[in-house]
Amino acid sequence: MISSRHFEQYATRSLIFFFLGLSKVMEEEKLAENAEKLGKILREELSKLPTDIVTTVRGKGLLNAIVINGSTLLTYCLPYSYSVEVQNVR
Repeated sequence: MISSRHFEQYATRSLIFFFLGLSKVMEEEKLAENAEKLGKILREELSKLPTDIVTTVRGKGLLNAIVINGSTLLTYCLPYSYSVEVQNVR
C-alpha cells in the first residue's frame, strides 16, 4: 500500500515541475505582454460602442468587463432571457 506521504512527495514534485515548465513557456511566448496588448485593443474597441448602451469599460489584460445601461439591459437582454426560460419550462 502506498502511504499518503509517498503520494504527497511525488505529487508535490510533479506540480513543481509543471509550474516551472509553465512559467518558462509563459516567459518564452511573452503571454503576459501579449495579453496586456490585446486587452488594451479590446478595451479601446469596446469603448467605441455607443455610450447610451455601454456606460463603462474596464479591465486588465484579457480580463475585462463592460457596464450596460439599465434601460438597454431591460430592452434587449432580459426579455430574451426571460422568454428562453419560459420556453424551457414548458
